[in-house]
Amino acid sequence: MATLTICGLDAHHFLRETLPLEQPVCIGRAPRNGWAIPWDAHISREHAEVVWNSRELRVRCLDSARNPLLYFGRKVRELTLSPGEEFTIGSTKFTIQPDEESVAGLSSVCEFTFSRSELHQLAFVDAERRLEQLAKLPDLIASGMTSEASAEKLAEFLLSTIRSASIAVVVNVGADPARRDYDRPVFLRSASRAADVRTLPSRTLLRSALQGHCSILHIFNNAADPSVTLSTSLDWAFCVPVSNPGSEGWCLYVSGAFDSNLLGRGPREAADLKGDVKFAELLSEFLGSIRESQQLRRREGAMSQYFSPIVVEALRNQHSDDVLAPREADVTVLFCDVRGFSRRAERARRELHDLLQRIGTALGVMADAIVRHEGIIADFQGDAALGFWGWPTGSSDDPAAACRTALEIAAEFMAAARDSNHVLTDFRVGIGIAHGRAIAGRIGPQQQAKVGVFGPAVNLGGRLETMTKHLRANILIDEATADYVRRTMPPEEARVRRVAKVRPAGMDDPLWIAELLPAANQEGAVSNEQIGLFESAADAVVEGNWSDALKILYELPTHDRVREFLIAYLLEHHAEPPRGWDGVITLKQK
Repeated sequence: MATLTICGLDAHHFLRETLPLEQPVCIGRAPRNGWAIPWDAHISREHAEVVWNSRELRVRCLDSARNPLLYFGRKVRELTLSPGEEFTIGSTKFTIQPDEESVAGLSSVCEFTFSRSELHQLAFVDAERRLEQLAKLPDLIASGMTSEASAEKLAEFLLSTIRSASIAVVVNVGADPARRDYDRPVFLRSASRAADVRTLPSRTLLRSALQGHCSILHIFNNAADPSVTLSTSLDWAFCVPVSNPGSEGWCLYVSGAFDSNLLGRGPREAADLKGDVKFAELLSEFLGSIRESQQLRRREGAMSQYFSPIVVEALRNQHSDDVLAPREADVTVLFCDVRGFSRRAERARRELHDLLQRIGTALGVMADAIVRHEGIIADFQGDAALGFWGWPTGSSDDPAAACRTALEIAAEFMAAARDSNHVLTDFRVGIGIAHGRAIAGRIGPQQQAKVGVFGPAVNLGGRLETMTKHLRANILIDEATADYVRRTMPPEEARVRRVAKVRPAGMDDPLWIAELLPAANQEGAVSNEQIGLFESAADAVVEGNWSDALKILYELPTHDRVREFLIAYLLEHHAEPPRGWDGVITLKQK
């Protein structure tokens, strides 16, 4: 069995294909059937046909081939090659390589294994020069590198600091050992001293180093043996795994040539290269640390989408089990729901992807506002979001933060409604806020645990959000939150008006509910005088003076939709309170 290795000048441009016995295979830039080599413009769409007969490879240019084959500098249209030989089309090299497994154990390579502890104890030869090289690392760190950029800089750094190195590559074969593809590793970045040196690491060396979790050096006794290296100019190669968490499957691969073509290569040359392997080991730890730091920042970034900076800071400084442990606390919860989503989903069966994107935008508005005001996102349910304040650290300003969040969300949706081209133009929201005792923290079974909140205040917040549909209000709040707003928030920021004393469906105890309103100078906002009129009408309803209540309600502007709820309820009972009226409006389930 043999393989055809195909290498372009770029590290990402390579293929390694098993040659089928006595079966023609077409190679080209985009063959209908065969092996595609899309990176080289000198290769025709269908360029050549190759046939392997177990001993040699026959290659023949097709009539459609614009350019010939190059073989030892000669231009030919067909040729026959033995294992280890190669030909070129454009800038792409094709090499016949026996399967590495079939040549394992042959004496063409000397292998030396170095454990991490052994390398740590090793003293550098030419230590002053090594320290001078390592002093350049802070500049690499200061550049704020991504994984790809750090890989490129490290490959260049290895090449510039290891004198006999010809190529240096940062390789990734995959984190899962059971699914690693050593035949097609990902070349993250590479550096080479010469364009004609191909950066294709040995599968055997990669596999041995990563499976053994150790650094391995190969010295080639027969560099012409294609089972050892594809380049006759290379004398050695070593592979150093990156062992940090999150970098499984990453490694540094370096290969090069000795200064002189010595015979009997082995222990003496290995000793000379030990310092280079140790140096690469230090750089692998550096790369792993950078990746680990970047992953931590990404995790913090992901957490910051759902947790306030206070929670993220607590998770950074304390054990997560301590921070996330469920405990009882005074919390303020906010439920926010998009109105009419179910009807839109029913009408938009053929445009569900578009609707999903719009809902994503709507949820993004809610989530951004909750996190911006230092709340925690406990859940998304379809087109609704649940946020809360008061855990893991509480503040006396939590109800105000929830109210500011609600007003900001409502204002953004109202602004979108005025713009016919806005993605949220026909969306509306209902928001419910409640304050009280609850349990917050990691809630749920171990397999599906999430940060959440549980308790009467949560149930009430959900009820209030549902009641916005009945009462035609944007934001409804409970008595505790309403009292807090009246006492602590200036009217230039938020205002409150009592709406009604109600008994929600499924609940025994009545409660006063209030509407949270923006400042009076906001477009479309009710005036302070109108708030006073409405509250006098609400009091008249409770006291049973329904005819007086109706007169007052009819004086309010028609765009005040909440008045319509009370008017409809009074007219349903012919403006007369029923016998035994206790001032409480019992809401029906919708």
